Amino acid sequence: TMGDIDVDVWGVLWALVILAAGVWLLLRFTFTRDLKDTGSIAIPLEGAAEAKIILRHGAGRLAVTGGAAAGELISGTYNGRLTHKVKRTGEKMEVKVREDTWMFPFAEPRHWTLRLNDQVPLVLNISSGASESRIDLTALNVADLRVSSGASDTHVTLPAGAGFTKAKIDGGAASIRVRIPDGVAASIRASGGLTSTRVDMDRFPRSGGSYKSPDYDTAENKVEVTVSAGVGSIDIR
Repeated sequence: TMGDIDVDVWGVLWALVILAAGVWLLLRFTFTRDLKDTGSIAIPLEGAAEAKIILRHGAGRLAVTGGAAAGELISGTYNGRLTHKVKRTGEKMEVKVREDTWMFPFAEPRHWTLRLNDQVPLVLNISSGASESRIDLTALNVADLRVSSGASDTHVTLPAGAGFTKAKIDGGAASIRVRIPDGVAASIRASGGLTSTRVDMDRFPRSGGSYKSPDYDTAENKVEVTVSAGVGSIDIR
């Protein structure tokens, strides 16, 4: 204010903005340059009689289905960087698959296409962020399923011949669609905040605070389903 120092404030600010933009571009390139590349994953079953699979997926698309080769627990493709850990205890195997990258804004989303072994009993735990998830377990032997998603569009088809399956599906701002194969009985609980809920009551009549197949207690193949969402829609058929 005394006039002893003459500083062009706007010039300094623009210089800082340009410098910050350059640093951001360099860092973004360093950490996301391989996200467009496609890799493959193949985790051998190694004679395990049962397995727990944990999938930690971020933003993008996730597709999970059966069809892995007889000697593989998991196979498939992905983009970006992915890591997995395998823990073996006797005949039980636990595998955790997760993304391995520091994502910056506007980076490429991750697309995973995974096939799981349909011969061994599975416990399946899946979490994702802002994603489009297609989880088709029709041919799989899944005893316990946990799905947790953020802002997402999630489709889950439950097993057709796994005996008893317990499934818990949670979403934030989500559209959740659950398909129960013909011939599979179900006990269903659905809840949410600002959520519209539709259940096929021809197959699953309302029973108190839930929905239940008339033959649930005696059915050979059945599922116990709990679905909740914060904001969005739930559709179960």
